[in-house]
Amino acid sequence: MPILFWHGGAMTGVTWETTPDDRPGWSQVFLRHGHDVVVSDAVERGRASWAPFPQIYDSPPLFRTAEDAWYLFRMGAAEDFARRRPFAGQRFPIARFDQLCAQFVPRWTTNAKATIAAYMQLVARFDRVIIVAHSQGGWFAQSLAARLPDRVAAVVLLEPAGAPNLAPEEMARAARVPHLYVWGDNCDSHPAWRPYKSDATAYSESLRSRGGTVDTLDLPKHGILGNSHMPMMDDNSDEIASMILGWLARTRD
Repeated sequence: MPILFWHGGAMTGVTWETTPDDRPGWSQVFLRHGHDVVVSDAVERGRASWAPFPQIYDSPPLFRTAEDAWYLFRMGAAEDFARRRPFAGQRFPIARFDQLCAQFVPRWTTNAKATIAAYMQLVARFDRVIIVAHSQGGWFAQSLAARLPDRVAAVVLLEPAGAPNLAPEEMARAARVPHLYVWGDNCDSHPAWRPYKSDATAYSESLRSRGGTVDTLDLPKHGILGNSHMPMMDDNSDEIASMILGWLARTRD
């Protein structure tokens, strides 16, 4: 069964292809474990469609700075950006932080409908898929599970940026799809990530109340400390991939 890898905001499919310190990315890791993999770029990003503003898009793009990423990706305290002093025990290869930033592309926050439509067309190419999604991509993955539960076999959500607001009948459909939520370190104390995690947790509890299979891999609660918002790039990325592969195997048994 193919795995579709969906990236987060201001990112592209390169997220999954390699790490900033040149280790194999998860597309290779999952491929070597016998999965077909599909890496895509969302609408307006990277190798996907793009249109000029203001001629076609009705809002200007947003640009992520290195300072923004340092704070939002939980590399270290905001005031320590200039010195590049990370959190104690940080698992991201900080020496290659600027290499990560080189991957950033312009993004829009007004193209959700177009992105959902494009992802629906992608999923419809296959009989059944597994979606592994990161950050903003996790919001889309949760939405697609509710729209196409017969085609989505499972979703793995790496620190999703919140959750969609769905009608009860949509939630009932989504509950037919197993969900795994993965969280790194320093989320619960972070002003930006507390509400994202809270929204996703409430959504997961709603799925569970409807009989859905929902699991949470909160890494610090498992004694795995120091992970950033980029677990597929942290120095223990292979370990986390193995945990996800194990969950997928158990879910499909």
